[in-house]
Amino acid sequence: MTSSAVRAAGFFGFWLILTGFSLANAAVGVLAAAVATRASLILLPPGHWRPQPLLFFQMGLRFLYQSVSAGITARTAEDVIAWAPNKARPRPPQLDLESQTR
Repeated sequence: MTSSAVRAAGFFGFWLILTGFSLANAAVGVLAAAVATRASLILLPPGHWRPQPLLFFQMGLRFLYQSVSAGITARTAEDVIAWAPNKARPRPPQLDLESQTR
């Protein structure tokens, strides 16, 4: 099997996992898999490449660091909003329900 066929089958299988199998989903999935395969062949042409575990490990550590950092930043922003609720959040409009029922 060629690398493009393997990629296309992988993308189509992933599509089916995400959307479930039906005829309409399969038709759109074939198109999506074709576009994804073409893009992946442009971005990573077929050829010999070897996996680099150290770089994968470094990427995982960087991802973990950035995830924790973003969580701390979001928590800090949430605390700031909680300290100044009138300045950070707009007030919802007050509805006059009595005038609507008449």
